[in-house]
Amino acid sequence: MKRLTEEEIKYLKYQIYRSRYDDPWISDTKVAQIVNHSVSTVNRYATQAVEEEVLWNPQLRLHSHPAKRGSLLLFSNKQKAYDELKNHPGILYLCMYQGHWDIMAVYNEPVDFSTVSGFKGEVAEGPRGTTLTPQVEYTSWERCFKTIESSLEHERRIEESKFHYEPQLPDWDEEHWKIFNYFKFDVRKKINTLRKETLISWRKYEEWKKMLKDHCTILSFYFPEGYHSYDCFTFCCKTASEKYVAELFSTLPTTSVFHRIGDNFLVDLFVPKGHEFLRRISVVTSLLIEKGIIHEYLDGTVLTSWQRPE
Repeated sequence: MKRLTEEEIKYLKYQIYRSRYDDPWISDTKVAQIVNHSVSTVNRYATQAVEEEVLWNPQLRLHSHPAKRGSLLLFSNKQKAYDELKNHPGILYLCMYQGHWDIMAVYNEPVDFSTVSGFKGEVAEGPRGTTLTPQVEYTSWERCFKTIESSLEHERRIEESKFHYEPQLPDWDEEHWKIFNYFKFDVRKKINTLRKETLISWRKYEEWKKMLKDHCTILSFYFPEGYHSYDCFTFCCKTASEKYVAELFSTLPTTSVFHRIGDNFLVDLFVPKGHEFLRRISVVTSLLIEKGIIHEYLDGTVLTSWQRPE
């Protein structure tokens, strides 16, 4: 069998990501048929891609939850505040930034941030909207920057278009919630492990899968050179054209993440380490501001993050 080149391996890993994006439960056997490689080759490079964090196994996030909120916070000592907030039982997720805010907090219980050491104020606060990760194309950074800049230079009129989601809680029973929590961070885990522990029936599992997309977003992530090769740059803004902004940044070669805190639209971009790529992103956001597509713009770069263990 012919040995694959580095470029062929890279493209195969992208094809595996694309197949799992379209169908999170697709088997390696089915992927092998689609990409015209052996099952053993697909299995080998799929395993390697996950280990190298080129791709993450698909994850689940509930659509906008009535109790889930987010805040962008300022502190005089963000490391101390970050460590304190980890101990608050209502905090689900924390992210420390260098930029216009110090900490992003996501929580499902009321939190009095003014009692945290060095609290200086809130930059943004409100219900946490649905998280979206549009599909990534197989492309280069230079090509996508040219596409984005050309689109902005020649676009005459941008339609107003927002993502609409109503806060809701699934009408699930106890077994449905057990299945959700089991698969939350890896949809591709084997159900048999859970069934042995809980005696949940196969019928119940299939029933849950059928209604999953009514209540959840399935998130898929792709990082061609591996997750740790990139910096996460986040910008927060207000815009009446959320779908246009999301479509624009979805042309990047890495996964972009879109979500909302109150009426603030947040965009997480994973860019290669180094100032040159951040400078190019800055050119794009400057054009968006200049054209009036986004306003009240703020940004920051992720330093570290923490998620409450299950």
